[in-house]
Amino acid sequence: MPDDTKNTSKKKALAVGATEGAIELVKIIPGTGSLIESVRKYRENIEEQQREQFIRRLEARIEKVEGNSEWYATDQGEQFVKKVVATALNAEYADKLDYLANALVNGPTLGDENARRMKYVEMIRQLSKPALDVLIASLKNPPDTKQVIPERIAQEIDWLPALVSACVQELYAAGAYSNVINWHEQGGRMRPSEQFKVGTPAITEVTLGLVDFIG
Repeated sequence: MPDDTKNTSKKKALAVGATEGAIELVKIIPGTGSLIESVRKYRENIEEQQREQFIRRLEARIEKVEGNSEWYATDQGEQFVKKVVATALNAEYADKLDYLANALVNGPTLGDENARRMKYVEMIRQLSKPALDVLIASLKNPPDTKQVIPERIAQEIDWLPALVSACVQELYAAGAYSNVINWHEQGGRMRPSEQFKVGTPAITEVTLGLVDFIG
């Protein structure tokens, strides 16, 4: 038997096994069937509400969308739209609908920089809503040194310093901040030209670009 046939058979067997297991579980635990159905209806209701909310957010930005209709019809545009919309309709990202709507509208502004555009979408997916809020706040009154100071941001947005610090660490780990601020070419290679000690979060070109993308 070819490997593909074996794999297909295994998958079917696993699916059947999972279904039979679910049936037995429903038999054992009274009320499980109605509970599962209630959860399913609840999720469908939440998903419908999320779709409506996302559409309303896009309607508020319709002029920008219409102005870039040709770009959205390109291969890059279609790929981008599918990724953003799929993310926006996922319940896991419901609290970031405004940022996702802005991303969809601002996508065309990056032109042919598709890698940058798709990376920003991945960062929106990866980062928590509080972290994105801190990111936005960090650019309102940034220090001249470009170093991110959690205590300063906490005071401005009236959050616990420890919470802001955790968000800053999250942003640094995701690459929204970096200890390297600028790069220059030397000997045919790109090297850091301005940087802090490793682990020190600072505002970079990626920081500025991401904020423009979701703002």
